[in-house]
Amino acid sequence: MSFFLGPVARYCGVGGVLHQITRRSPSVKVADLPGSLPLANISDTVDCVAVAQKCLAYLSKPESNHFAADAIWRDILAFTGNFRTFYGSDRITSVWRQHCKKGTTFTVHPETAQVARFGPSIAWVQAAFEFDVSSEPARSCAGIVSLVPGDEDTWKIWMLRTWVENLQGCANVDTLRPRVPFAERKEEVGDFECVVVGAGQGGLSTAGRLEALGINYILLESNAAIGDNWRNRFDSATLHTPRNMAQLPFERTFTSETYSQWLSKDELADGYNKWVNKYGINVLTSTTLKAARWDDQLRIWTLTLRCGAEEKTMKTQHLVLCLGAGSQIPSVPSIPNRSAYSGEMLHSVAYKSSQNWTGKNAIIVGTGNTAHDVLEDMLSANLASITMVQRSPTYVIAQDRIVPLLEQLYNDTIPIELADRIDKTAPICIGSALTKLGLAAATAHEPCRYDDLERAGFKLDRSADIMDLLYIRLGGHHLDKGVSREIAAGKVRMKSDAEPVEFTSSGLIFSDGETINADVIIFCTGFVGNMREMAADIIGGEAADRLEDFWGLDSEGELRGAYKPLSYPGLWFMGGDCSMARFYSRFVALQIKACLEGQPFKS
Repeated sequence: MSFFLGPVARYCGVGGVLHQITRRSPSVKVADLPGSLPLANISDTVDCVAVAQKCLAYLSKPESNHFAADAIWRDILAFTGNFRTFYGSDRITSVWRQHCKKGTTFTVHPETAQVARFGPSIAWVQAAFEFDVSSEPARSCAGIVSLVPGDEDTWKIWMLRTWVENLQGCANVDTLRPRVPFAERKEEVGDFECVVVGAGQGGLSTAGRLEALGINYILLESNAAIGDNWRNRFDSATLHTPRNMAQLPFERTFTSETYSQWLSKDELADGYNKWVNKYGINVLTSTTLKAARWDDQLRIWTLTLRCGAEEKTMKTQHLVLCLGAGSQIPSVPSIPNRSAYSGEMLHSVAYKSSQNWTGKNAIIVGTGNTAHDVLEDMLSANLASITMVQRSPTYVIAQDRIVPLLEQLYNDTIPIELADRIDKTAPICIGSALTKLGLAAATAHEPCRYDDLERAGFKLDRSADIMDLLYIRLGGHHLDKGVSREIAAGKVRMKSDAEPVEFTSSGLIFSDGETINADVIIFCTGFVGNMREMAADIIGGEAADRLEDFWGLDSEGELRGAYKPLSYPGLWFMGGDCSMARFYSRFVALQIKACLEGQPFKS
């Protein structure tokens, strides 16, 4: 008997009604969010445990004066049942009293109590704690409290972070034992409680969490093999961030004994394959989701799948779309007379290698990470000339400067799950302020590195906020592995003073009247960046119009449309870089599990 004949109480919705979004949340910049780092001098002799215990006791019956005036509280499902950030002592006190039941006990982990210092005048006392929430779904939770001195030897709560750890009575979402690979179990494929689409880092992480919670799920991948989403990229593709940021859930996938610090595309594909086989992830490859239709009466998604030449249908209560934070729909500027160009032209999504272009002339449109990767390839292939077209100033971060900052948390010593909790639970505005502080200190010692780039015609945005670029633009920056020195040395021509306005048979005409001829033109101009637009091809345009946009920050500083219920019941957007996918997948899985148990989180 199909489990779909069970009670509709298993449906996760708001009052059992399908809600329509009439106005989507506008995206805000990080600079428009409240919040700043505290200026405080704290002695090394302070009793951090005593301070933390005293301030956590305030939370049983909080008053506004228990919090700093500019206090911040970020909650991930623990109390509010959602992803929320609150600012200011009065607002936090009001919301806390509304959601926190009397009698909640907060237990400090004494070994975590310490003074956190960031420079001579920025410091606070912080400690980790745990607590339980008895309202449905009953859950075990954790948090970090950050405290600053007040008047007359008092202490105030400056930053509070709370999140759900696990659902009580359920398996641990962070623990999964190895088992027989799915392909060897010969299980019959039928209907599922959850279907996950896309086996990149988001889909794999979500599938692993669902497996850990005992949810009946399947992971669909359009490519022929796990890891092809990386394996099919250009030949020299590597991650720009250290290996430990790319780990999948549970044990470390990419160990220092086996994998390099800068994971190549083939190393990533290899690690993904081994992880899927190790944990027996339920996956169907060479399978494309063509359409999904929601039945509002049965509370079921009916999926139409293309499996090779065969078409199949499948039913599920929950559908998680992991189609890439950038949606993988190429964004190419509209330039007139495109058909006139007789050379080779492609978007970076189709780029493989420059080795066949030795001695040719090339134009690269774009100055982000991918554009510089292509440039590095072209320099190695000894092209006759390379012109890099820059349409807007670019934020450049030296890889050798930012990596030591990242490795303070993401290294071979600190458990990945602990690093994620410290890093990913922080409010965006505070993460931004700390990143700016660290990068300013790291780059202050070599101003000539950036001055030389500007002298070569490369336009720098020295004041950009990396959090804006990651959480709003989904790019627009360059993590420099060294190729910027080639630009500064004049080995690349920068065209940053005019826009391309028309194709010719042999190249591009620019707005200043100059024509640049090229045998090859590569558009490294990114992707559309809104998964809702890809969802429209699957669930239909009218249905997609009811959804929140995907990515960008709302007025509280939380990601729009990501990791939380959408206006269609049982539909979820999942995305982000490797570390975000790993961390936030646990919350998507926990919400789905709660829905299936008939006890959805209530916001």
